[in-house]
Order: sequence, then structure tokens, then C-alpha cells
Amino acid sequence: MFEIRRLAAFEVLERKADFEELLKDAVQHGASVGFLFPLSVDKLDRYWSGVARELESGERELLAAFDAGRLIGALQIAYSKAESLSHRADLQKLIVLSSDRRRGVARALLVQALERMPALGLVMYTITTFNEGPAEALVRSLLFTRFGVMPYFGLTPSGQLHDASMHYISVAGIAATDSATES
Repeated sequence: MFEIRRLAAFEVLERKADFEELLKDAVQHGASVGFLFPLSVDKLDRYWSGVARELESGERELLAAFDAGRLIGALQIAYSKAESLSHRADLQKLIVLSSDRRRGVARALLVQALERMPALGLVMYTITTFNEGPAEALVRSLLFTRFGVMPYFGLTPSGQLHDASMHYISVAGIAATDSATES
């Protein structure tokens, strides 16, 4: 069984090699998470160092999944820098090691983020997924509402254009999710 923890900046830096491997695995297996081939060690290092800085400054949170101490997944909660958007956050980089997929890790990370929403003083999350992909099916099963599809939104790691689906969930949606899971 795995556990999910919220990590501090120093923990990301201490385990940066594990986080770099997690992201590299995701990209190698086709995840559209903002990176293209080839992935350099320097690029991965800069990215996770930047995440640690944003954790330290309170601009984001990082939830990480571990199985017997081994990092197997992560999800970031990125807060808006705009004062008028302080009531919502974006869920970003939902990634699970390819060897640990289909075990409920991504779902558990999302559920943990949903459970944190009231404590964070948020009323809404947004998330962007690969259109018609597995992550979209997952977020829709958690009662996120798709509010649009943007054509040519991003590039796959190999450089192919892809469409993206945009989703949101509000505090009211979470109440519905809780009711559905209790039934």
C-alpha cells in the first residue's frame, strides 16, 4: 500500500533525483506535462529547484505518493498570483510512475487535494488534461466538470500537437463527490 504526504521544499531538494526520475518516466511514457524530448538533467534540475522555491514561498503545494519509501507519484497545487483569483488553484503535473499505474495512486492524490481545499480557503480547482485521455476519465469520475476543449493546446513529448480538456470542481462539487462515495 502507498501513502500520500504533503512535502516541504527541503524534502523535494533532498529527493530531487527521485523527482527528476518520476518526471522523466512520465515524459518517456508520453505524458504531456510541459516537457519535450530530449530531457536534459539540467532542465530537470532547474524545474525541481523552481518547484522547491515556490513551495518555500507558499506559491504551491506538492503532494507525493510513496510506496515503502519509494516515490511513485506527485500532484501540485498551484495558487494564483492574482489577488482576484485567490479563491482558486490549479492542479498541475499529476504524474505516476509507469510501473505503478492502475493502482489508484492518481485518484488518491486527487482525493487528497480535494480534501485539502477547505483548509486552504479555496472554493475551486481547475485542471487541464489530455483530451479524451486517461486523466480526463479520472477527473470526470471525481465529478470535475469539463468546461471546454482547446484545440492544439500543447505538444506531446515527441512534438505532436494535442487538444486539451479544461475541468473545474467547486466546493459544491466536492460535496456531491463525498455524497456519491458514501452511497
